[in-house]
Amino acid sequence: MTNRLTNPPITIIYATYVYDERIHRGIAQYCQSRGWRVKLLLPHNWRQTDVPDVLGVISSFEPEKDSSGMNAFLLSLKVPIVDMSRNAPELELPRFLLDLERSGELAASHLSEKGYDTLAYIGWGDTWHDDLRIKGFTRMAEQLGVDVRICWLRGSSASLSETISDFVTSLPNNTGIYGSYDRIAAMALYEAIHAKRKVPGQLGIIGSQNHEADSAFTEIPISTIDLNLVQQGYSAAEGLAALIDGKTLPAASYLIPGATVIERASTQPGGESEDFARKMTRYILKNLNQEISVADLCEVANTSRATLQRKFKESFGHGVATEVRLLRMEKAKELLMNTKQTATAISEQLGYNDVTQFYRSFKRVVGLTAQEYRDQGRQRGSVQWA
Repeated sequence: MTNRLTNPPITIIYATYVYDERIHRGIAQYCQSRGWRVKLLLPHNWRQTDVPDVLGVISSFEPEKDSSGMNAFLLSLKVPIVDMSRNAPELELPRFLLDLERSGELAASHLSEKGYDTLAYIGWGDTWHDDLRIKGFTRMAEQLGVDVRICWLRGSSASLSETISDFVTSLPNNTGIYGSYDRIAAMALYEAIHAKRKVPGQLGIIGSQNHEADSAFTEIPISTIDLNLVQQGYSAAEGLAALIDGKTLPAASYLIPGATVIERASTQPGGESEDFARKMTRYILKNLNQEISVADLCEVANTSRATLQRKFKESFGHGVATEVRLLRMEKAKELLMNTKQTATAISEQLGYNDVTQFYRSFKRVVGLTAQEYRDQGRQRGSVQWA
């Protein structure tokens, strides 16, 4: 029998300048299969974080000048490193990267299939993310024989909202817009609605990365490209394990497959799906403290089980149970940040009869325990207890 006192679990570091819980979840899933521990480091607090002896690092290096010093610290550890960005290109490392060119191709193809005969791209500009997305987007548009208009936000003398508003207002009817991130797509949607441009219809909008707060929960749910971030984290951990195990892993780019379109109301031809999604979301949010079944939602929507499940998948990109769980976890995160309620009290408020089940759901969805999430909020100064 292994003695944990003399043979402690392997610890690795996940260090990133932009945190995404789905990547963390993929890393955690692989590490759990090996009995490893994962230590999270972020640029704003890595100096205050106790870093144990580690055998490897999964990084998303900071861009440009390494302002926090975290990049230099990671390199000083002299342990195997795999990266998930194109930053610090002078470092020869295995890099597990999202297929951003493919995401651009998918966006252009989806908008064209929906009948939009002009395409538009809104991005920050002057980043490797945008370079790859626009490359795939324009290449597919050229193959389809569709014109592309481009709006770069970086360097504009106007505010972001003014720049996006001017661009959206200038677009002809029947234009499909691709926002380089869901948040940019959400800003485009807001400006389109404000300008009384019909979405979908006069304009279609699709984002990227499937951040539900900026896509599924907007006034009109926004279609998006899901880039398979969980798999990125899992593959990076798998690659690091190969190095730790003494295997050879060439310093090369390893693209993550599986990017898919999540279609929502913003690119669907009619308004029925929008009304359906809003009705479902309102009911679930109103009844988070109760058991919510497919039968309940069938009654609310006045439709059959088969039709509801089909429309639910079309509107949200997943099934009823997943959406209920995601909405409960969003509410749990809000309560952890803004109240002093215990996890037990929060779990009861969200309809869990067993706090252990709540703990498991929270860790699976968020990638952190409830206490870790609250502690992280304190470190960022974002906890605002009433």
